[in-house]
Amino acid sequence: MSTDFILRQEFAQPEYAALSDVQRLEKLQLENIPTKQSIAVSDIRAYLNLKDKLIDFENATSFAAKKAARTFQIHPIIHMANPAIEAKFKSVIAALVADTSILIDATDESYILSLGNKMISRAQQLEITEVSLWDVKQARI
Repeated sequence: MSTDFILRQEFAQPEYAALSDVQRLEKLQLENIPTKQSIAVSDIRAYLNLKDKLIDFENATSFAAKKAARTFQIHPIIHMANPAIEAKFKSVIAALVADTSILIDATDESYILSLGNKMISRAQQLEITEVSLWDVKQARI
């Protein structure tokens, strides 16, 4: 579909009725829609290293640590947009937090899980790579 067609459909919604072209563009570009993204295990390892917890994690012998290490080894990318994978990954991280021998705490858990969240714009959600004021004006005509 063309950008013009997509924007015409979008602007037919009531929330755009009273907005100027500039306001419509700003509304399209505002990154305020939460979405899930993949987490690179290398980012998790880098975070644990910066917190001086990576060596403890790698040397841990508990079941939770071994399970997490195996998960990280098999899956270099954790696809958080998949609800089943997200749920399983959360349980793996929660088990690490519950294992007092590893020193990974709730703050670490929150940070690691936040790597799978991002905010996108309505334009991105509509799969419009670039939208300009000219595009908005053309869609209004």
